[in-house]
Amino acid sequence: MADARGSGYALGWFIGVHNGQPLVEHGGSWQGFKAWIGRFPGQRMSVIALGNLAGSDPGVVGRGVAEILAPGLAAR
Repeated sequence: MADARGSGYALGWFIGVHNGQPLVEHGGSWQGFKAWIGRFPGQRMSVIALGNLAGSDPGVVGRGVAEILAPGLAAR
């Protein structure tokens, strides 16, 4: 899924696919803190993950939580 220009970026949100399901997401960091928000429109679910450990990736954690909450998102 992408915007009209096909860039996969829409007003600050990245539009993509996670294991075949649409995903709208955004992440960022500032002074050692990291954040990620993902919206899974097919499951009517949003997940927010925060982190402050060096090397942590809230996006990976958030997608993992989403797969637990909506098993249809898990890799097949």
